[in-house]
Amino acid sequence: MLTLLVVGADRKEGTCPESSGRVFCDLEPPRGCTTVEVVLVGPGLSLEYGVRQHEMHNAGRVGEARTVRLSVGYHVGRWHDMPGSDGDGKPWFGTIDLAVAFNAGIYGYGPDEWLPTLRMLLEPVPDGAPCLVVTGYTLEELEDDEEAIRELRPNATWVWEPEVSPHASHVPRVLGTWADDGYRPNDSGGPPRPGDWGLADNAAWCCCVAAPVPESS
Repeated sequence: MLTLLVVGADRKEGTCPESSGRVFCDLEPPRGCTTVEVVLVGPGLSLEYGVRQHEMHNAGRVGEARTVRLSVGYHVGRWHDMPGSDGDGKPWFGTIDLAVAFNAGIYGYGPDEWLPTLRMLLEPVPDGAPCLVVTGYTLEELEDDEEAIRELRPNATWVWEPEVSPHASHVPRVLGTWADDGYRPNDSGGPPRPGDWGLADNAAWCCCVAAPVPESS
């Protein structure tokens, strides 16, 4: 089983198992995997009536042959506030293999927003912590996120530092409220190119993991 945690999730990741299944239908699990769990966590989530939190729901099939079962679960709120996220109580999902924060903008939030979640995800544990992938609308924005993460966890291991993502969206993203921050649209007038000043979902990405626990002498 493969368990994927999405922190900072919102309506884009779906409002019910059916819509979330459409969002993640192109996942390609590793060979031999029979089940993929996607755990969606974020205060911006909005669930349709009747969708229950803190349990896994059938969301269809994924994989090239559509033989791998996809399950999704939800928590409307922050990861660090979710029951069981710190190991207390029985979790309703498997051991996390990968954590992802799409277009997080970590640097722009207050200390009670992202930082407690990052502290938990990047806490060294004896069995090894999952990798954390963070994406941004621009490479410049993601470099600011990197700085915030390094201040929080100076000893985190960087699998790769911020770089242009080969999986960037080709759909322009307009965030006019960022104009005062110096972000501006692509001067060419066309769709944003990954890595330029145009805004696009997941235009850049980076990956880090908690430092290993020192071996006892």
